[in-house]
Amino acid sequence: MKNRRPFKLTWLLVPYNLAMAALNGYIAAKLLTASFRLRYSYICEPCRQKYDADELQIANAVWWYYFSKLLEFCDTFFFILRKKEEQLTFLHVYHHSTMFGFWWIGIKWVPSGSTFLPAMVNSAIHVLMYTYYGLSVFGPSVTKYLWWKKYLTILQLIQFTCALILGINGIRTGCEFPLWMHYMLIIYMISFIVLFGNFYMKAYIAKFVSRIRLQDQSMQRGVRQGDVISLKLLIAALEAVFNLLDWNRLGININGEYITQLRFAGDVVIMAETLGDLNTTLYDLSRVSRQVGLRMNMSKTKII
Repeated sequence: MKNRRPFKLTWLLVPYNLAMAALNGYIAAKLLTASFRLRYSYICEPCRQKYDADELQIANAVWWYYFSKLLEFCDTFFFILRKKEEQLTFLHVYHHSTMFGFWWIGIKWVPSGSTFLPAMVNSAIHVLMYTYYGLSVFGPSVTKYLWWKKYLTILQLIQFTCALILGINGIRTGCEFPLWMHYMLIIYMISFIVLFGNFYMKAYIAKFVSRIRLQDQSMQRGVRQGDVISLKLLIAALEAVFNLLDWNRLGININGEYITQLRFAGDVVIMAETLGDLNTTLYDLSRVSRQVGLRMNMSKTKII
């Protein structure tokens, strides 16, 4: 795989992600309707063996939720086939591997009761997440309308914090649920808050701070073209732009290293192996440049 070009997999990723969104929507709807009819408590609901239709509906939906964690391993395989190694982070591997194991315990020992709540909330968030993944496959022409990506991480952090509070409250009030599960929930949620919080800081907060710092040094109107100071500011602005871009596996592969651009003072040469990759890089460059106060002059942009 090292010397092979990455697979695109558009034909597979779109139906896979949309099917996962539909499955998670089904799970969330089943859990919501059954728990509403049973008047389940969102604070503490003991797990009891009852064989009425609604209790079985919850157990069935929780099983499908567990099965969806198995299907989510496909995300990792697709990253490998598409050579998206930068997305195979510790957070990704830890999240997917541990969720499958813990939900096996859940479906085996506590398939109803308070188990329904994290499965229902997480499934609802995954509807948005997999819808985003499915639509983003179509490239920049669609991605520019998908504004909710960073809010998914915020929703997940809110979910983890609420689960942490429920675990603490369960111990405090003596909720009729296995005590060791409350402690495991607390530890598990703390690990998620730390890891997802770190991801959010690096992915969004750090980039936002970089833009603010650059804007503080923005060029005032009236600076002459060719002025030494304006050239230095332009070079600094371009450096900030390319630091914000995520062009892994784009560009020209030279001995395993991807070269995406060459810069000569204020001139930039963008390189790509396919026209589709070139369109992606030009769109990303134009979008991020506007964020720092620059604008590409497309009339002077040449494609060779």
